Amino acid sequence: LNYPKLINKYKSNSNSNSNSNSIDAGTINMQSNGDISLDDDVMIALNDGQIQASSATYLQNQNFVKDIKKGDIYHSDNYFKFLSGSLAKDSGELKLYNGAAYLRERNLLVNYQSLIGNLGQNLKFQNASLSSCNNVIEGWEIKAQSININEETDRGHIEDLSLKVLDRTILRLPYFPFPATTNRL
Repeated sequence: LNYPKLINKYKSNSNSNSNSNSIDAGTINMQSNGDISLDDDVMIALNDGQIQASSATYLQNQNFVKDIKKGDIYHSDNYFKFLSGSLAKDSGELKLYNGAAYLRERNLLVNYQSLIGNLGQNLKFQNASLSSCNNVIEGWEIKAQSININEETDRGHIEDLSLKVLDRTILRLPYFPFPATTNRL
């Protein structure tokens, strides 16, 4: 069934009293297996944020969002932009590809090829770069094979990193632990 733009909201039959089950899209297509295909201006509410995308598929029996295309996730104080991905709404487990993340508490912008982790718990960025500078050519940038951030312990580590300052590589390390907060530990 395709619903016209005037009927574009879906509310799950879950027993939750929160608004985290709200779904909105230009086109909502209910599949016979219970999956919901969403296209055009997709918005899916989360407990501490929301997903916006050009399209996605919501598996209501699993509370799982897959095939998210051209997506944005706003969660707590973090922002994730990506070309494709998936998210388990209950656990916060996510897999995102080809995007950028802004981690507000850490004031970091991370560009990545892939991101796997759990919202509010741990994030693992692969083939990534990070900086707090608007213009990395006039500031600093770390490029790495892997950047891992544990949001519960406020600790992280970087694997196979190179540090550039003023667009010049000044340091290469195989492993570097760091505090993942602006607060003193």
